[in-house]
Amino acid sequence: MLPISNEQFHYIIEPSKSDEDENLTVGGQESIYPAKLCIDLDVALKAAKTFAENGEMEKSVIWEQDEVFELV
Repeated sequence: MLPISNEQFHYIIEPSKSDEDENLTVGGQESIYPAKLCIDLDVALKAAKTFAENGEMEKSVIWEQDEVFELV
């Protein structure tokens, strides 16, 4: 099980896609996202189901970690 905290964030990526930007409408607002973060609905649902049922990150997908640093 991968640890979950408010200091590290994980994103499912599609490594066959580039870091080029894509315009997406999310929550009614258009935003720009890296293409590799634009994954298939089936992949997103599989990861969500695994987390909801087991509290774990789906192991069959590729995750990228992003860290948040707090200034003191």
